[in-house]
Amino acid sequence: MRDNEKTIEPLIKARADNAKTRTAVDDLKSYAEITDAHADGIKKFTPVFATLYASMSDAQKKEADVLFRHGRKMSKKSK
Repeated sequence: MRDNEKTIEPLIKARADNAKTRTAVDDLKSYAEITDAHADGIKKFTPVFATLYASMSDAQKKEADVLFRHGRKMSKKSK
C-alpha cells in the first residue's frame, strides 16, 4: 500500500500542478496514468491481502468483508 501511494502521489501532484494549462488530451493521459498505477497497486496488494485474510478469524473476515463492501461510507457511520 505504501509503494502504491509512493507511485500515485507524484502523479496526482503533477496533475494538480498542471490543471490550468493541460489540454483535454493531457488530462485524459494524466488520469490514465493514475488509474493504471492504482490498478497495478491493487494487483500487487491482492495476493498479499489474500494471505492475511486466510489467517483471520471468522469474525475478522466478516469485519473485513463489511469494510471492503461498504468502504468509507460504513467507517464514517460507525464513528
